[in-house]
Amino acid sequence: MKASERKYPMEILAPAGGKEQLVAAVRSGADAVYFGVENFNARRNAENFVSDELSDIVGYLKARNVKSYITLNTLVKDDEISEVLKTVEKIARSGADGVIVQDMGIAALIKKCVPSLSLHASTQMSIHNIAGVKILEDMQFSQVVLARELSIQEIKKISASSDIKLETFVHGALCMSISGMCYLSSMIGARSGNRGQCAQPCRLNFSSADKEYALSLKDMTYIKHLSKLYEAGVTTLKIEGRMKRAEYVACAVSALNAALSGEDFDFDLLRKVFSREGFTDGYLTKRMTRDMFGCRTKQDVENMQSVLKSLHSLYRNERKSVNVAMDFKLHCGKNAVLSISDGSDTVTVTGDVAQTALKKPVSEEIISKYLNKTGATPFKTSKITCDIQSGLMTSAACVNEMRRKACDELLRIRSIPSGYEFNDTIVDVKDVIDNTCESHLRFRYEDINQFSDNFAQKAQMLIFPIEQILKNPGKLERYFEKVAFELPYTVFPEQEEKVSEMIERILDTGIKNVYVNNLGALKMCRGKNIKIHGGFGLNIMNSQALNAAAELGLEDAVLSFELEYNKIKSIKKQIPSGIIGYGYLPLMRTRICPVSVFRGCNSSRQCFIKDRYGIEFKVICSSKKDIAILNSVPLFIGDKCIMNINFEMLYFTVENAAQTDDVINQYINKEKPNFKLTRGLYFRGVK
Repeated sequence: MKASERKYPMEILAPAGGKEQLVAAVRSGADAVYFGVENFNARRNAENFVSDELSDIVGYLKARNVKSYITLNTLVKDDEISEVLKTVEKIARSGADGVIVQDMGIAALIKKCVPSLSLHASTQMSIHNIAGVKILEDMQFSQVVLARELSIQEIKKISASSDIKLETFVHGALCMSISGMCYLSSMIGARSGNRGQCAQPCRLNFSSADKEYALSLKDMTYIKHLSKLYEAGVTTLKIEGRMKRAEYVACAVSALNAALSGEDFDFDLLRKVFSREGFTDGYLTKRMTRDMFGCRTKQDVENMQSVLKSLHSLYRNERKSVNVAMDFKLHCGKNAVLSISDGSDTVTVTGDVAQTALKKPVSEEIISKYLNKTGATPFKTSKITCDIQSGLMTSAACVNEMRRKACDELLRIRSIPSGYEFNDTIVDVKDVIDNTCESHLRFRYEDINQFSDNFAQKAQMLIFPIEQILKNPGKLERYFEKVAFELPYTVFPEQEEKVSEMIERILDTGIKNVYVNNLGALKMCRGKNIKIHGGFGLNIMNSQALNAAAELGLEDAVLSFELEYNKIKSIKKQIPSGIIGYGYLPLMRTRICPVSVFRGCNSSRQCFIKDRYGIEFKVICSSKKDIAILNSVPLFIGDKCIMNINFEMLYFTVENAAQTDDVINQYINKEKPNFKLTRGLYFRGVK
């Protein structure tokens, strides 16, 4: 059943980690399939596809009225750009329906190379508010995969304020962190989730008070809420699971098809094929409780094994997804003629010369019976017309062979790529690389009470959360020229109006600098009399992304701390760039707090979770909303030389005023630190 024919006409978008999953998605009723090619997608450990196969795969889908969305949704490094562009060219030539991206630089390049190709914003872009969607419109995106942490009311609010197509995950795994804001796998094992190599350390046994597996959420399913999602303005329903089996894909697609058509579906079967102690809809319903947490149990695995065999029937045969009209002619002394049309393309084949019937002549009923047997093709006969002169005959073998040839030829024609023109004349980012170690210092404070005057004159910029400045502006008044206010990393729709009002209030103080860490925050500040500085949350990892940030209005930007030293020193830039030089790096940004949900909220700022070795990871929040899980030890590179940067940021979170001064003093004097530390990823890199 086509999306337009359902009770709730939304597109079902299914995952395909390999060929079996792709076939399962198509045959069980998906309207679109998303899949990756080779290295530049967020599930690099899936089977994936070879880019040289793209035209055949897209053709297979196109022939069956199924759309193809290619995932190119990882951050890339400068030395990978040329390879990415080769992949983009193959995507363009294949005629794929869209490409899903995370990297701002790659998005900008695609628009220059293939302006006709539809751009979809990956959930890795962390779009979770109206402003975020609005800036995507400015960047010429046509569709956005919203963050999984949104409620139905928030999705509705976003939809009412935007014309862009909204896509939401409705079934599958939930990350503890907001997508695009997780660095846990990078810091623990040098495998970056932002580069498709997440090792899923959150599924290990982190504990909070007496609760084990405090970072492991149950899988989500919104299948019981599809009517509300439709009313909220969602156009595409996305199933997570490019690492999952074909049976899982088929079961999820079939269940969604049934639910969208107002039919019953087997919820228990859906749970058995894959879940983590059941499902949750906590974010959508805004019931963020401890019931959202769960892990994969032995019983879950046994349940899956018990149902796999029964699910094969869901994708054993071709789905009749393409209606065709057939016209058959049989005239005396002439070859039989069969035409088959899908409404756009028509194929005509001829058969044997008609013979005079010796016994019973052929009839329209008999011919229709033969023509209806479309067999292992996606064709369904919607109309058959026959022009048969009386008293003639032709063999069943002749008609069947004509039908087979006509169907095969129509399928071949429908599979021919209708690609896009690719412009390979790309202007490179030009700038002189700075080979010195000279850079300015910027101090970022979580709390205004961490700040002292002792080293203020040494700072090029002093950064504070906007709420902290508004609470006590007098303490910083003498430094307003170098003060920047920091917007929250997450501003959900219910907070947008309040944050906008706070921005207007702080501009009245005369402060002219703002520090932003996501695209939504950037949009909220564009067009105002203010200098916008980009944070590491923008995940800038290459020269093209830094250039794209400049075009969006940034004065300068902090590079991703997942970028290693030898890549930093070769970044070309049109605006200044910097790095984090010190700090307890935020490994996750979450909407649900792994501390308060299990043991209540603690405002003493000494909240933490523990890993299986007993190591503590502090958890902090701003106004019980902007929650961060910090690394167990701070980054420190004050005694190292990093070339080609304009500034280094000291990122203070849980330190007191004396500790911040001590760190600044050691950093300025390039002393060997007197505390346990990490050098981060600057010298070991990430996969």
